[in-house]
Amino acid sequence: MIITKQGYDKLANELKKLINVDLVDASHQLEETRPIGVSDEFPMEYLQALDNQNRIEKKIIDINEILANSIIYNSSMIKKSPNGNYLVGFGASVSFVNCDDDVEKTFTIVSSYESDINNGFISIEAPLVKEMINLKVGDFFEFNEIEYVISNIQYPL
Repeated sequence: MIITKQGYDKLANELKKLINVDLVDASHQLEETRPIGVSDEFPMEYLQALDNQNRIEKKIIDINEILANSIIYNSSMIKKSPNGNYLVGFGASVSFVNCDDDVEKTFTIVSSYESDINNGFISIEAPLVKEMINLKVGDFFEFNEIEYVISNIQYPL
């Protein structure tokens, strides 16, 4: 999976925090709530602490897997047409105009782990993006029965 350097660093920092802070805190909480003696029932606080530790351990495994299987996006991956024009692809900031009301929107195409539509980052897997892939400035596409035109493509790194 391709991921931006910023996205990779954010996940790596989250992993460090999970291991060095959250998991340590969860282990302490588990020890503090561990029942003393033999019993058929565990206190609710202990079960909640155990659940929290398991959730953190699963997240650590998941992030480790993502990072291990990631390729950091670089300038050699920029998509261009044979005549050198930028094409819509991963990492592109794409502006497009609604042909009905002339409203322009801009999104930067990122991995699904980095997407944040409210801040202008959209997943490469989003249906809207799939309609734009490999288009160039001036190309038209349709999404949800609305026609759009690509007005700008930039590759900020």
